[in-house]
Amino acid sequence: MSRLWVAILQIKDRHQALFEFFSENIVLKVRNGVNISFWKDDQLEGISLKTSFPRLFNIAIRKDISLAALVSMSEGNFDWSSVFKSKLLAWEEMELGNLQAMVSNAGIINPDSSDTLRWKDAPSGGLLCVWSLEKFSLDSYYNNKNLTFLSG
Repeated sequence: MSRLWVAILQIKDRHQALFEFFSENIVLKVRNGVNISFWKDDQLEGISLKTSFPRLFNIAIRKDISLAALVSMSEGNFDWSSVFKSKLLAWEEMELGNLQAMVSNAGIINPDSSDTLRWKDAPSGGLLCVWSLEKFSLDSYYNNKNLTFLSG
């Protein structure tokens, strides 16, 4: 884990509102899928596949599989039944079809480029980096949110 993310995660324990600000204002840009959790990250349409397909997530064998690992497993004649604990019921098969369509329509894998975090509202989709954090003003954040900042 990068030093940047260690610092952001430390903020979570001390300043929940600031951590929520980061969480609400960044978006994953999937490239190679190595650092993206297939089920848990908000990789498609701003929502996790775990949330979109809760039943399939519940019966998945590997809940922490990366997107890249699942895609590499699915090359060729991949049998999706190997992903789940039991044989799928008819309605679960329909859900799987919806999930497969969503993933294949996204066209998300680019093996030559790393996954990134970007600011949602940045005009150029600016990268989240140390420079971005240095430009972030706590005063303007708390003034704009009308929150009382409690140090601690």
